[in-house]
Parts: sequence; C-alpha cells; structure tokens
Amino acid sequence: MKCEDNKKQLLGSRIMHEVKSGRVKMKTKRYFFIKGFSLTVFTVLLSLLLIYFGSLILFVLQANDLVSVTLLGWSGWQLVLIHFPWYLVLVAICLIIMIEIMAKRLTVVYRRPLIYSLLFVTILAFFGGWLVERAHVNLFLLDLTQEVEVPVASRLYERFSDLEIERVHQGHLVEKKAEGWLMEFDDGEIVTLDLSGIEKGRRRLSDIDLGQRFIVIGDRLNGVIEVERFRQINGRRP
Repeated sequence: MKCEDNKKQLLGSRIMHEVKSGRVKMKTKRYFFIKGFSLTVFTVLLSLLLIYFGSLILFVLQANDLVSVTLLGWSGWQLVLIHFPWYLVLVAICLIIMIEIMAKRLTVVYRRPLIYSLLFVTILAFFGGWLVERAHVNLFLLDLTQEVEVPVASRLYERFSDLEIERVHQGHLVEKKAEGWLMEFDDGEIVTLDLSGIEKGRRRLSDIDLGQRFIVIGDRLNGVIEVERFRQINGRRP
C-alpha cells in the first residue's frame, strides 16, 4: 500500500511540475463543456441528414415502383441495379461512418461495442427515413421544386421521381384486341402491346382486366412495345 501511495504521490508531483513549467496546459471545465456540446450538436445534425437520405432512398423506391420491377425476374433486377442512384446509398454509408466516429468521442456511447452502435445508427436511418417518407416530406419538396426553381434540388428531385428505366413501361389496360392490347400511360399516351413474344405466364394474361394497372418489360418501336415479361400491380384507372 505504501509503495502504491508513493507512486501516486510521485506521479502527482511530476504532473504538477510539468504544469508549472508550462510544458503541460490544464484544460478548464468550460473547454470540455464546449467540446462536448459541439460534438453532440454535430452528431445530431449528421443524424438528421442521414435520416433525410434514408427517406430519399425510400422515395426513389416508391416513386418509381422499383419493387414491382424486381418482381419481373432477373431482367427486372438488372434494370434496377443499373438505374438506381447508388450515390444516395454511398452518402448514407459515409454519414453512418461519420456519426460513428463522432459518437465514439462522446462519453455517453464510447463504451458501447461497435456492432451495437452501428446497428443502432442503421436502424435510426431506415426507421427515421420511413417516418419522413410517411409524412410525404419528399413529395412536398418535389412539388415545391417543380413550382419554384431551386438550384440542384429541382433537377435532383425531377430525376429521383422518374428514373426513366429503359424497357420498363407502366400503365393501364384500356382495350384488348386480337392484334395487340392497348395500354395508356399516366400522361395519357396510348401504345400497343405486342404479346406474341411472351413465353412464360401467358395464362396470367386473362387475369388482367380493363382498367387494371400493370408493368411490362420490352423494346418500344413506333408506338408498339414487344412485351417480354409482364406483371399485374396494385391500382386501377381512376
């Protein structure tokens, strides 16, 4: 015990000597308060930004009905993987890393295992993004950027709301003819569907009624779409 006490006294004496000599500067409570407050505010701002980007990812998926496209099989998956704006995911990952670095500097979370904090931040991003998307915040921003020209944002939201995936077409069935069905796009344009190239699922064609919304994959030429795959999706013509 005496040996340990002597070591502590010797260490304390050395520290005081370094402080008095000016080689070591003591930091005040105010410094630590400002540092902790700044870290907390910056971490909160990064978390809010992460939630926003999470909502943008969900907005892109919903606005372009990409889940329905993947149901068209491997061809649909390929088109989604090619056209999806993956830089949104990359930014979200960078934000998660930054939040983790900032959070580790806070005494509240620095003792937590890394996997726990990463899992918490990831859940925060998706759940928070889901809440934002449920509140139709991005839809409101889309309408706003269409009415008022906002640098960068107007162009980005225009792209996010319509990825223009090649060879993927959605619309409502308006007429069934022997030479081909007629499908109407949301903008009112009507095209003819050539169903002769469908090899799988021809029996399901009879399940699609007039006014039913569906999605197809196929090349378009002179107002005719050569359908390769199709899928009935939720929604009818109003």
